[in-house]
Amino acid sequence: MELILIRHGRVASGERVFTPEGRSNPPLGEIGLAQAQRVVNRLEGKHVDAIYVSDLIRTHQTAEPLAKQRGITPIERPAWGEVYLGEFEGRSFASLLQEQDPTYLKFLEQRSWETFPGAESDAQVRARISQAMEEIEEAHPTETVAVFTHGGIINAALAIALQADRMVLVSPENASVTSIWMRPKPPLVITVNDTSHLDDRDPLRHGPIYEAR
Repeated sequence: MELILIRHGRVASGERVFTPEGRSNPPLGEIGLAQAQRVVNRLEGKHVDAIYVSDLIRTHQTAEPLAKQRGITPIERPAWGEVYLGEFEGRSFASLLQEQDPTYLKFLEQRSWETFPGAESDAQVRARISQAMEEIEEAHPTETVAVFTHGGIINAALAIALQADRMVLVSPENASVTSIWMRPKPPLVITVNDTSHLDDRDPLRHGPIYEAR
């Protein structure tokens, strides 16, 4: 079966929004809503049997155009929600990099979510994503499933598929597509961070700019 992981579109700028449980939960902005439609264009001609979303609004909004076009009701699974970052929850990685935040730089070096005070542990993230992937495999053993999720979760899924002992550190763009063949075993990563459908996204040109120190 093929697992298509789609990162949510770009969120609205401005005031940070959280769930009652303290999870960052901003809606998509104008660009993000347009990116959600581009995902539909990217998957044109691609058969999709099921759509999964996390419990956060940005994945629901990104999935909506595809779900409407295909006549599929998305299945919500909180396990596909973003990694909880404790004291850093809701802060932008791009801003942290631009600021050369020492905690974020340590995270890049160690590749461990536990670098952030109060964050989920690497083991907790890996366990819940392993279980979520297994659930989809069992429910859709020969089908194609699109999961609208988050950047940290795509990293975790890649690490699991590649049987890496540590987190695979990539930077999925908003509304990017990552595809993994889960069956037959072992898993085969087909594409990572595909942004060919997003005219304004070129990671080499649009990455954060900061002064070396």
